[in-house]
Formats: sequence, C-alpha cells, structure tokens
Amino acid sequence: MRVDIVVARSDEPLGWLPFVADGLRAQHVDAAVYVYDKGLPGSTKRVPGAVHAALPNVGREAHTYLHHMATSAECARTSNVTVYKAQPHTPGVTRAQFVAALVIQAMRHGLSTNVRNSDRRFGPTALVQLDAHYNFKLGSRSHLVDRRVETTLGAWWDTRLAGPLQQRFPPEPQHVSFYQGACFAVHSSLTRSLPRAVIEQGLQELRVSNAPEVGHLWERAWFFLFWAVRQLRGGDFLPS
Repeated sequence: MRVDIVVARSDEPLGWLPFVADGLRAQHVDAAVYVYDKGLPGSTKRVPGAVHAALPNVGREAHTYLHHMATSAECARTSNVTVYKAQPHTPGVTRAQFVAALVIQAMRHGLSTNVRNSDRRFGPTALVQLDAHYNFKLGSRSHLVDRRVETTLGAWWDTRLAGPLQQRFPPEPQHVSFYQGACFAVHSSLTRSLPRAVIEQGLQELRVSNAPEVGHLWERAWFFLFWAVRQLRGGDFLPS
C-alpha cells in the first residue's frame, strides 16, 4: 500500500512531518511526501526524503492541491490514498494519529469523512462546523479597486462545479463540517475520476484571485466534491 502526503506550506515549520511518514512506514505503508513551498526562497528548511517544489503564493491551499492533481498523474496511478494537509488544529491528537485516521477513512469510504461521528478523538477535536449559508465575499482587491460580490457555498458550487460534476450542491446540509487547515484524504481512484474541467476551472480562479475567501470555499467543498465524483462512478470508489 502506498500513501502520498501532499503538504501546502508557507513558512510553517515541518519538524512533525518525518514522524508522520515514519509512523506510516512502521505500519508497512509506503509513504511518499511532497512539499509545495509558497514562502520566501530559503526561508524554510527542506524535509529529508521529501520532494520539494516552489509555487507562487496565490490561492491558499486549494491552489497547491489542484496543482498537484493536475501535474502528478503518475502519483495517482501508483498510490492508494493521498493525504492533503497544511497545519491542522487537532487538540489532544498527534499529527501521526490524525493522518492515520484520515487514511483509514479514505480506504473505507473513498474519502475522509468530515462529519462528526462517535469517534471523539477525531471528531469534535479536529472538526469545525460552519453555517452553510455563510456569505463569502469574493473578488479582487487592490489599492485601486475593490470589486467584491457576496455568495454562499451552494451558490458558488452551482456556478463553478455543478456542470462538470453533474450535481448541484446538496440542499440538505444546514452546516458543513471540515478539518481546519484544509486537511483531507482521498482514494486515488476518485482523484483519477475528477473531471479535468474542475481542476482547470479551480486553478484559473485561484491563480488570479487575491481574495482568500475563494480558497476558503474550496477548503469547505472538498468532501462534497469527491462525494460527487463517487456518485459519478455509481457510488463506487475502488478501481474497476
């Protein structure tokens, strides 16, 4: 079994990352680490054994993750699960435990289940809830122009993602749950099935936007996005 760990990083320390990778390897899991640096050149130390790449500091974590999905097709073919993470807030839980829980969820369900459940170690401690109708202000800002429009998660989804995913945003949830720090895990079969139009649309939106709320919307949408991909596959997530 192989697990890829994709880390979005600005200037944060990553001393914890080797322990996470070593913990997976101790469980006979082949762990590969990819670190995308968005900070100033030379401002952070390299992680031994990790693949490092520099990216422009735009689009928050979502830009990093979509870039990896767009450029690392070989990884998706050879790995079982990919964990995408930045700096999670997991009181009382080690990062190694947290990543292991995400991997287990992705192997069982195709993606990490970012809903509250009976496992209190990885539920209330790691998850936060947000009103699904919270208004996000989107647009581009500079000292010359401030054009901003308000939208909701569902309205943004229906405008950007409903077409290629063949699914409008689910009307049921009054709240959305997500792991802080833009953390999730997904089975490689779902990553391979993600429509290319979704990746290209997201990268285009995130490359040109100075408004961080666009990244916040993506952070909250990952579970619903890959759940929609699973539905496109008829509810299946294992390789056919």
